[in-house]
Amino acid sequence: MNDSATRGAIWQELEAQRHTITAGFVKLLSWRSVTQEDDSATACAHNLQHQMKNLGFPHTRVLRSKHNPVVVAQVPGPPGAPTVILYAHYDIKPADEQVGWGSFPPFQPTFVIGPPGDDAKRISLAEIEQHHTQDLRLVCRGASDDKVGVWAALQAVATILDSGNELPVSVKFLFEGDEEAGSPPLQDFLVENKDLLKGDVVIVLDGAKASEGPRIYLGARGILAFEMKLTGAARDLHSGTYGDVVTNPAEKLARFISSCQDTRGKVLIEGFYDAVAPPSAPQREAIARLPFDQERIMKDIGASDEDWELSPGRSYYEATMFWPTFNVDGLRSGADSTIVPSEATAWLDLRLVPNQSFDDIKSKVLKHLTKQGLSREAVTHFSGYDPYQCPLENPYAQATIQAIKDVYGQATLVYPSLGGSVPISLFRRVLGTHSIIVPLANHDSFGHGPRENLCLADLELGIKTVISILYALKSVCQPDVR
Repeated sequence: MNDSATRGAIWQELEAQRHTITAGFVKLLSWRSVTQEDDSATACAHNLQHQMKNLGFPHTRVLRSKHNPVVVAQVPGPPGAPTVILYAHYDIKPADEQVGWGSFPPFQPTFVIGPPGDDAKRISLAEIEQHHTQDLRLVCRGASDDKVGVWAALQAVATILDSGNELPVSVKFLFEGDEEAGSPPLQDFLVENKDLLKGDVVIVLDGAKASEGPRIYLGARGILAFEMKLTGAARDLHSGTYGDVVTNPAEKLARFISSCQDTRGKVLIEGFYDAVAPPSAPQREAIARLPFDQERIMKDIGASDEDWELSPGRSYYEATMFWPTFNVDGLRSGADSTIVPSEATAWLDLRLVPNQSFDDIKSKVLKHLTKQGLSREAVTHFSGYDPYQCPLENPYAQATIQAIKDVYGQATLVYPSLGGSVPISLFRRVLGTHSIIVPLANHDSFGHGPRENLCLADLELGIKTVISILYALKSVCQPDVR
């Protein structure tokens, strides 16, 4: 925003509506929307639609997908204006109130002053005006992941319009309900609604900021996740009578896993690394500027130096952004007794990097399975998607970096890729658009964990960030730079 009068009017409107905005966010949080709970997720989608209509988006639609519904709306900007898709997800992870939440009810928004410890002072919505926003937090499942993304997107557009200004760009809201399960219906949904969702760039509002300040991700690793189940006899057997006599599924599964990776972490599946490309010079420069404190990381996760297995000559960020991995998520077999178990199950995932593809690696995994003498039927489920990266020099990316800096008054940390996986490659494949991930939550928001929370100051900063991005993209978001 170059026009100080426009900025002033918008910021003034945001300040005037602060309490109303917070109250609306509390209402959104109060609607339970666990991905696997179809009824609650669907109810949340329809309640969100009602909220959006009340905010001034009368054409909001709840569209069917192969699982939970998707909430969409279009808000036109000036004639010929480019179109920005604001993506977030309204579905949330489950939460067990018996594990880690203390006296905080996971699905009931609770205001506290400071971090959400057991002794944190709790206050009501009516009392928040008496306290500095910087000190206030909302504790609730979904507060940071990712209902703040939904609410910041909506309030950014509503605030611009309520301030008497027109939108600098056209906006399409895309709020998904299956992200926490890996977005299995998303590709088909995008294909079926390709014309409706046509746009110039996708801004993904999800994730947490760094402890050092704001950041963006210009990509994400892909993922191939699968479940393996091996069976033997019809029931568990006495190991003294049947050990080394009948097949032991646990031993077979252990041998298969060992065949996939050596003791130094190198993946042994034939052709696994064939397409892997090293980071470019600009990408190496970008990761060299990122903060890194191994001691703090190890302390945060409760690990010792002996647990650090980074390959020599490879930096932390190179390993987590540009290098593929094979990982054992979990194992289940037998019991604490002397038996030959009747079955064994493993959950495995492979993180993929640019130039690798889900289909190719899946084929290589199945070939490796056959080479080890196992049936392809041993794999009961494959899921995942391709990796994706937006070029550092992309005009959308550069404009977004500057827009965030304008809000925070400090440099934006630029991560070439997320170490984790989100299905943004689908936007590129189906819609032809680049995607930029903009985290809005506080760094200590505990997403997915007990006492998930959001600083109210970060809700306001998130709204300002989206507003700033929309104005920044006005001049660069044109079809010739896609």
